[in-house]
Amino acid sequence: MWDYVLLGLKTLGVLVLLEVILIRFIPFCLGYRHYSKQGLPFFQGVLPFVGNYLRLVRLMQEVPRQEFVPFGPMIKQDFGSAHPPEVIVSMMQQQPVLVLNSAKSLTELYVTKNRFFEKDPIGAIQFGSLFGQSIVLAPSDEVWAKKRKVLGSAFYKEKLFKMVGVIREIVREKIVEIEKEYVEKRYEMDVVSEMGDLHMRIILMTAFGLTDLHQVKLPYIEGGVTKQMKVADILRQLTSYMIFRAGRYMFAVIPYMMFFYYSKEDREYMANIRTVRNFCLSIIERRRKNLAASPNEDKCGDILTIMLQQPSVFATNDSMIDEIITFFLAGSFTLKTTNSNLLMYLDCNPKVYSTLMGELRETVFCEALKNGGSRIEDPIASLSIESVEGLRYFSQCFYETLRLEPPTVASGGIFTEDQEVCGVKIRKHDFFVINMQQMHHDRTEWQRPSDFIPERFDSLNPLSLRPDGAKRHPLAFNPFIGGKRICLGKTFAEIVAKFVVPALLGRFKFEHVDTDIPKGIKPKIIQNLNQVCDPIVPMQVSIVDWSKKI
Repeated sequence: MWDYVLLGLKTLGVLVLLEVILIRFIPFCLGYRHYSKQGLPFFQGVLPFVGNYLRLVRLMQEVPRQEFVPFGPMIKQDFGSAHPPEVIVSMMQQQPVLVLNSAKSLTELYVTKNRFFEKDPIGAIQFGSLFGQSIVLAPSDEVWAKKRKVLGSAFYKEKLFKMVGVIREIVREKIVEIEKEYVEKRYEMDVVSEMGDLHMRIILMTAFGLTDLHQVKLPYIEGGVTKQMKVADILRQLTSYMIFRAGRYMFAVIPYMMFFYYSKEDREYMANIRTVRNFCLSIIERRRKNLAASPNEDKCGDILTIMLQQPSVFATNDSMIDEIITFFLAGSFTLKTTNSNLLMYLDCNPKVYSTLMGELRETVFCEALKNGGSRIEDPIASLSIESVEGLRYFSQCFYETLRLEPPTVASGGIFTEDQEVCGVKIRKHDFFVINMQQMHHDRTEWQRPSDFIPERFDSLNPLSLRPDGAKRHPLAFNPFIGGKRICLGKTFAEIVAKFVVPALLGRFKFEHVDTDIPKGIKPKIIQNLNQVCDPIVPMQVSIVDWSKKI
């Protein structure tokens, strides 16, 4: 018997050796040689077999989550705080990863080479535990194109009109709640939490077409203990676990273990995913029954109804659940953090706040204040799609917030064929990362890139130019990716912001409770990896006195 055991161990040893040589070492050497011959800079500390992986994992564990940007700490350590090279190569285990830091590469990536641009299949497997076969991860084949076309119809103008009616009522309800809880009682308001609740209601209604879901709690298992949590909080926890699970040292030794959920925490993670997906399934069945009883019901143009009306495209419940979870995460957390950041930036920059309030006074709130009143009792009544379209300075403030704190700090992909981008020959299936955070702070494209200056989005303002006086690259501002994979909810996000933030500013003034935060600087970053970071930011809320100079 021991002879068979010994033979089995020898066979296993040979297989492991072959795996190391053929699948890891040889591709590692070939990848390193391919890009070093082109003279591209590499991150320091490249180790055989694992590359920079161990270093990146260590930084993920050391740097506070709310400040972590993929490759950001390594760029700062190896290339300083000035503008880094346009392309840097990182060796991640056996695979080279190209970090694209300049907008120059995006023209080819989004236009001339876009048909060869796909999402990384390994990432699709890793994140597929939560997102399934969502169009965010799926390859751009015929099925993907049909799904994207159907989902894109949710943001057609007539659908947006229906959504706006729902958004207005939800915002009106929230204004009443804020006044009762934080103005009358003078409690401090956690702006991130309250904005999260508001946007969660909006997303749930526009996604599911149901108004009674934001208070629903589901069982969530953590450390062997089951507790009740809101759906939004569960999804945030699951996303956090999914992202930082990739930073296990085990995966540096045995990369394929990433695809197996072997630990107790992994099993709890999968159980919690099943809970969320079963909840979504119950919502689908409920909505399906409602539509069967009232076939013409489409009160708000919600995404679930649109998918249910296209059974040839979304043939299974799982296909609908994948898109619902993706839209919920991408929509609610992006809106929550961007609009929370905007309120904080306005308090930290009094001149910007004064200019914006002046625009609101002269445009959307002109009629409400024409008799010289000091208060606007129902600011949402003054807002319509037509009126908010004219909020030029608000749009600049919104874009500047997205520039400083992009919803997605980095996005990766591959080419399906060998391509050349900005003179760099990229092999097919080699992973590249679009470093949006770095591009939005590129000192060659932006004047004073760390400052909150909305005027830089005014084409007539000198700040809209590069430091050398030339025109800025059209893709230097790139918060929603581009090409065939541009974010479907881009217009939706801006419309929600134009109703939520002006309505809140029309009634309330938000000020940081922490008086140590000086005016004229940006607040603490909360956007990076917004799905996992949920800091407490207390603010004092008071009624705006429009009779005074703001």
